[in-house]
Amino acid sequence: MDISPYADSPGPKGKPLPTRPVEVARDGLRCDNKTLYILRDATLNFAAIIKWKNSLLAHEISGTPAEIRQQTGLRIRGWGENWRLCVVLAILQEVMQGVDLSQGKKISNCALHHANHSIVIREYNQFLAYIVDSDLEGAFELKPLVNGAEIMQTLGSPRKGPWMSKATALVMEWQLLHPAGDKAAALDAIVDRRAELGL
Repeated sequence: MDISPYADSPGPKGKPLPTRPVEVARDGLRCDNKTLYILRDATLNFAAIIKWKNSLLAHEISGTPAEIRQQTGLRIRGWGENWRLCVVLAILQEVMQGVDLSQGKKISNCALHHANHSIVIREYNQFLAYIVDSDLEGAFELKPLVNGAEIMQTLGSPRKGPWMSKATALVMEWQLLHPAGDKAAALDAIVDRRAELGL
């Protein structure tokens, strides 16, 4: 059964937005925990996916092609391991809304509704083609070029601390901007941004 009609329903007072869709899936559809986690992630991320897709296709994102690729990769990582299923919910939401994407108006005419579906599918084909062509399908699973021990050794830091998560995030940012880069260059980039780590 499709739970997408509940995806943008507000939850009980004081509860976060995903609570209502997860409750519907759990109590009404008897979904397992794995499905509930996926639904939670999809509900949290579908609006951001729609916004990024629209901005990307409208060429509204500033930066070089490499920087746009980097920003897209970082967003995919932020959408989580189930980002593909989050995209599916985004598609369902846009189809359900029945919005003429070229005019931004609600439509009710059946022919126009079908035309809107075609627009949605075409746009997501373009969006996903960009992800594939940019070699970002595996962005979430991408491992940092360097590990914590290598970072500590390079920076001369005797122990880990809160700065380490920031350092590994900087490595990933650099890596997505320089997909052909190597360990030495990644470590040099961390040294150059040492001040941002508070060391």
